[in-house]
Amino acid sequence: MASTLDGTLGITSETLELEIEARRQRLPRQGFIEAGMVTAWEAQSQLAAITLIALVALAPIWIATLIMLGWSLAATCVYAWGRKRGLPDLLEGCWSRPPRAARQMGGWLAGTSLSVVKAWLAGVQPYLYCLLLSRFFAGTAAGWRVRSARLALVGAGLTFFGVTAAHHILRKSDLKDEQVWRLSLAGPFLNVPYRIALSAVLLNAVLHLAKPLTS
Repeated sequence: MASTLDGTLGITSETLELEIEARRQRLPRQGFIEAGMVTAWEAQSQLAAITLIALVALAPIWIATLIMLGWSLAATCVYAWGRKRGLPDLLEGCWSRPPRAARQMGGWLAGTSLSVVKAWLAGVQPYLYCLLLSRFFAGTAAGWRVRSARLALVGAGLTFFGVTAAHHILRKSDLKDEQVWRLSLAGPFLNVPYRIALSAVLLNAVLHLAKPLTS
């Protein structure tokens, strides 16, 4: 009876073993792919920060704004493409209390260590911002005060932080996929001018402090 049923469903113990083995082989490969995607993303993020400082120091503000705006829009498209193909969300935390059972300690340590690495890669400020306010972004806002506060916090996140945080915040909000995509494209128009203005102010302050040392 069992063999008849297995034959009818096309399932055998050998088939199941092959499927399990195939899954085991896919997991490490998927992990390497995700690690490579994260590394490439962080490399371009660091390169963008260096390029921004160089442009602010050497080029007119309007040229720096246009170049970094194009860079940020391209990064937004690439990040959305990568997320659909397995790029992990660096701002997704996995913080919890240590379990009492010793057999669960390994999984808790692995999840917590991964959260620490994500926080370091994504940046402590955006990570804490998203971690503390993720529940506030989610769900349907009741009342104009709550909606106004959520809109202000979403706008602040899109202004102060980059593509990764903007995508995370919009995904956590009660928005449709099309709305998330459109608003993520609006993020660079808030973030780039803010970063350029801040970089210009800090650079001028450093040069002003260093002037007596070089004169």
